[in-house]
Amino acid sequence: MLLRVCYSTGIKPRHRTLGAAANPGHITSGVRIFACTAIALLYGAFGVGIPDLVTGAIPNGAGFGVFLWAATAAPVTLEAALFVNWHRGFVVGLLLDWLVLCVVAGVFASVAKRIV
Repeated sequence: MLLRVCYSTGIKPRHRTLGAAANPGHITSGVRIFACTAIALLYGAFGVGIPDLVTGAIPNGAGFGVFLWAATAAPVTLEAALFVNWHRGFVVGLLLDWLVLCVVAGVFASVAKRIV
């Protein structure tokens, strides 16, 4: 009876027993907010020492984001992908996801620092 109720309402049985812990969306959102905050704080601390290759807040912030992605997110993701044997399409999507997050957070931190 429980399975019939769960499938008729669209809720999977494991979600009914585990509750909110079965939905990892809340956890990943918190990780992303923490990562963006950390990138902004790092740009505030070390963003002054970045040479102005191209004048402007957006290129400097994007360069900072790409540097952080290449130094942190890319190696960790690739190492986990090799160890866990993830599908390469999933790995590429995860790498692009973290690249976008790092670049956008770097650009916003750079623009905010120039405004303040």
